[in-house]
Parts: sequence; C-alpha cells; structure tokens
Amino acid sequence: MVSSPAARSTRRVTARLCPAHSTHGDLDGHDESVQIWWTRIVEFFSTEYLGMMGAVNLNVIYFSDSRSPIAAPGSIPCYDDVDDEDDEFFDFEDENVINGDSSPVLVEWAETINDCHIFGFDQVVTISQSTINRLFRYLWIAAQGQKHRDHAIVEWQYEDLFSARFRPATMRLLSNERAIIWLYLEHGDFEVLSDQSPRSDSKYHVDGWHLAFEVALKKVPLPEVGDSEFWITKYKETSVYRAHGGREDRGLECIVLDFADAEFIYQFSNFAGLFQQSRDQTHMASSGNQVRTVINYLQRHYLPRLAQSGLNIIHTVPIRKVETSLMSVESLTTMHFHVYSASTITLENWSHASGSAEPVIVVLGMIQFRPLPAPCLPYSSSLTIRVSKKISYGTIRFTRSAFLDRCILNGLIQINSHTTLIPIFSSIVGPRLTLELNTWAENKWKGTQECEWKESLEHAGLMNYSATCSTCNVVEIPIAARKRSLDIRISGETHLGMSFNSQVRSGSAEAIAKWSAVISIQSEPDGLVVKVIGDLTPTIEAPGPTILGTLPDLRQKLYDHLPKTIDLSQVLDELKAFEGAWHYGYLGLRPYCLANPVINDKGDAIFELRPQGEGSTSVTLSNGGMNSMNGSKGHTFRPGQLSSLCEIYHFRTHALNADVVFLA
Repeated sequence: MVSSPAARSTRRVTARLCPAHSTHGDLDGHDESVQIWWTRIVEFFSTEYLGMMGAVNLNVIYFSDSRSPIAAPGSIPCYDDVDDEDDEFFDFEDENVINGDSSPVLVEWAETINDCHIFGFDQVVTISQSTINRLFRYLWIAAQGQKHRDHAIVEWQYEDLFSARFRPATMRLLSNERAIIWLYLEHGDFEVLSDQSPRSDSKYHVDGWHLAFEVALKKVPLPEVGDSEFWITKYKETSVYRAHGGREDRGLECIVLDFADAEFIYQFSNFAGLFQQSRDQTHMASSGNQVRTVINYLQRHYLPRLAQSGLNIIHTVPIRKVETSLMSVESLTTMHFHVYSASTITLENWSHASGSAEPVIVVLGMIQFRPLPAPCLPYSSSLTIRVSKKISYGTIRFTRSAFLDRCILNGLIQINSHTTLIPIFSSIVGPRLTLELNTWAENKWKGTQECEWKESLEHAGLMNYSATCSTCNVVEIPIAARKRSLDIRISGETHLGMSFNSQVRSGSAEAIAKWSAVISIQSEPDGLVVKVIGDLTPTIEAPGPTILGTLPDLRQKLYDHLPKTIDLSQVLDELKAFEGAWHYGYLGLRPYCLANPVINDKGDAIFELRPQGEGSTSVTLSNGGMNSMNGSKGHTFRPGQLSSLCEIYHFRTHALNADVVFLA
C-alpha cells in the first residue's frame, strides 16, 4: 500500500536520467548550446514536471483508503502513532483515518473560490468533518486530568458494572442530517447483562474495540442542552456565555449530535479479540451478550452523560431577537443548517466520498430579520478551502453587499467627499486671476450626496482628463489571491490646473496631490489583524510652470482644502469586528477566529475558520509584495506564485471635470 497523499506531496522527486535510453534527436550532442538546453530540459522533467505529476497523484499505482475502519482492522485510528510534538491539538496532519478532508485531488484555487455561489444568503459558514474530529480530540486532550469535570470523555465508570478508557471519538457526515460516530475503547471491564440485569459471575475485559453509532444532527437552543447544576455551572464559565449569555436581545442556538437516539451500526464496528478467547460453545454464546452489554452501557448511560456535559455541541451561534442600532453584518437574526455535498452520502457509500467530495455542514444565516431565500444551499462547488497543508476547519462567507460594499467601500466614501474639489467662484482682480474652491463635503449642492465608488471594467485602463479640476481615487482588491493576507490598495490623485490666454500673453499652471496606502488584513495566531501600510499624508507637487503674479499658488490651494491626513477610521472601525476572537460562531463552546481572507470574482468575502490560538504565520507586506496594479489588464503577479495571475477589482470615484474659462 502506498503512503498517504499528504506524505507523497512533500517527498522530494528522485528521478534520474537514463542516458542509454535517451537521445538528442538530430541535434549535435557536442554543441555547447545544445548541452545547455539539454541540461535544462532534463532538470525540468526530473524535478518540476514529475513533481507536478505527483501532486495530482498520476504516480499512484495502487491506493487503499485506510480511513475506513473496516478496510483493515489494523488501520483504525491509533492516536499513539501521531506525533504531537509542539502541537497538542492543531497539527494532526498524519491522521487520515475517518478524519475527512484528506484530498487526493488537486483542485484549482481560483476555481474553488470563484465557482462557489451563496444564492442570496447573507452569511454561509462551512464546518468540515475535520473540524468536528479536531474538536473531539481537543476535548479529549483537555480532559486528561482525573479531576477535570469532562474527564468522562477519557475515562468513565458506571457504578461497579462498567468502566472503560476511551480514545478520541471520530465521525463522518451523511446527507440526511445524520452522522456516523465511532467510540474507541482503549480497554474496559464490565459485567455481562442477562435480561437487563448484571451477572456478577461473568466479568470480562476488552481491548481495542470500536463501536459505530448513527446519530441525528439537530438545532437546539443552547440553554436546553442540559438543566443540571453541573451543566449550568460549566455553561456560565464559557466564552459563549461571557459574550452573549443572559442577554434579552439575543439567544444562543447550537448544532448538536443527538446522542439520545443513537442507533448502533454493527457493520462499521470492530470487536478485537472477541472470538479468539475460546472455541467452546458456552463462550461463543456469551460473545453476543458481551457486545449487547457494551452497547447497552454506551447507548443508555455513556452517550447521555456526554450530552449532559455539552460534549455533543458542534457549533454555537448567537441570534438577535430584537433590532438594535448596533446590529452589524455579523449579527444573525435567522439561522438554519444542513449537510452539503455534491452527491447523496449514505451508510452504503460514505467510505467512497473522499477529498473535495466529502460532505460538510453549512450554516445559513440572514441579517436584519430577512427570511431565508431557500431551505437549503444548492450545490455549486466545494466549500472547503485550504491555504496551507494543514486541515481546513471550514470557512465563513459574506455576500458582496455585506462585506465588500458595507465594510470596505462604504467606509471609504468619506475619502472621496473630502478629496474631490469643486470650483465655486472665479474672478479677475487687477492683473491676477483668483479661484475659490470647496470640497464635495463642503458644497451645499453636493454635500448631501454620497461620492460613491464605481467598479472600473478591466482592460479600460486609466482615463486622461483635460479638465482643470479632477479627482480620481482608486480601490484595488485582489481576486482569489492565494495569500495569507488580503491587501487592499487605495490611492488618490487630485489635479488642479488653471490657464489663461490674452492678446498679450498666455500661461498655465497645475498642481497634483497624490497619496497611496494598503489596508492589509493579516492572519496571526489569535485571529486577523488589520494594518495600514503606507503614508496617508497627501504629497503635493507642481509639475508645470507657474506664471507668478498672474495665477494663484495652486499647491497652496490644494494644501488648504485637502485633508492633512487621509482618514481611514471609518473602514478600520468596520473591520475591527473581524479581528481577534470571532464572537458570532463557536466551535462547540470554544471561540473561532478568522484567517486567510480572500475575495472571489463575485465580490463575496471568504475567510477560513480556526480555533482561536491557531493561525497562519502573519505575512508582512514587503517592497516586493505589491506590484503595480494599474496595468490595463488588471493583473498582478503575487509573490511566491510563479506565473500565476491574480485578477484585481478596480473601483473609482466619478472624476469631476470642471473647466473655468475667462474672456478678456
């Protein structure tokens, strides 16, 4: 059996040329230039080309999917084999058994990002199978201490009748809002039941059993998860309660695994050593009782115990009940969920759904009390994206109107109104021409209107204006950029010019103010961080000649009317909600944070979800990190992406043209 795809992708290509079976064709092998090109061709095929072949698994002769626990009894999850060094929870890449999202297929990044449609939903959250399995593992690691209140997920005892030590549970999703969950008994001791009563003379010990159960996924109010004093105390100590608990204007809804109606699935279970202890009929007859006994303890007592502790909670969402002035694009008023996949996943075919075909949970949300546009999200493409080789915990998507328009462009509108100049008065005083200006915001006719951004079509290029007063502000947003930060470049240029012509002489003057900066939304371990890179102070220059004594000092005019510093406070305030912990969705009861933001070609924003504390290494914009994006094709080269073109969204203001004509 070959190694896993993840291991193969990082292996160095070791191909070597066989000169005896190679030929130059009609070329002279002794020619120096031929030798140079031959060497380059060999290097390309032996490294780059064969590496690409391996990346899409075209080098695989045979592959067995060991994620299925029934594929081979020895291939069930063995967590002791996993290297947890330097990572107690997060870097569990080598676990490919019932983990999900271990894709053997290379999916084009831009295709994954751009082909996804969210069909009118304001917000779409994706929860991958890996997310849930990581949650189980995190809870198991956190509860190792004997006195930990959730220690039952590690060790559990029911009276003197049953005791067991468990490994982390795993699960796989099914299309009918159900899932398969595996419980792994590292070892256990129990008394066999006979007619629902224990028999003290029949004690057994087991090792390495794993039992499969089919459970439903349900949406329930968080307070209804449990009513015990133990649960209430635990709930009030969580991040969820500190942020949203006890509020009359909102409630908390969560997606849970319904352990109350768990159905045992024999064909996906394994009872190691059950039939190897003895061959006599008495023991064979008791084997069925052993299995039924363990199932009874787990179904009737253990799984309900986990549910009472809230250990079956997958995702928690705060839902606004009443409208307030502080509601934002993150505040959901309606939430629904379902299992999303390209094809129907059932008990019969779940083990064949691998890679990008695996199902995910989608959480559909609406804001401002708008109704859901549909009961479910139609399939368009895989919703799981992966920036690095680590697993993806899922994503969160916002519509263009919710994030790009509201948080970015609307927040930058005030820049347009304060940098667009309008001539309001001109006259001749003696030998001098005078000019009075005000900004769009100060103008009594324009001040009540918004100076909006308009999308600039690609290939249109920059327009040249002959007007004497014009402003052009530009916002450039990369589309589907495979980078760990979203770098939004904003720039502006205000041109002011005057000219005169008489029978005696003529002349002209102009002044230009320029500014440029980058709003960089970067991924750091504790969440997103928004940084402004660049100088927000306009630079004013006068490239043309000035006729002293006749024309006013246009540089001074720009200095007097333009803001001393471009104010980005409004857009930065909007983006602060996305920094740090994400308080609008929780992994179980643990806060997420956002990472690796990207905008697709429809303007929708997509973020990866990660448990807070894990994130990508932050990417700082270097001198080479932002190439010119003003080319006519609207493309730029991204660092580290050789020959990979990234499209750019261009937004511009309406350039104001104002000609001032004087007649002698």
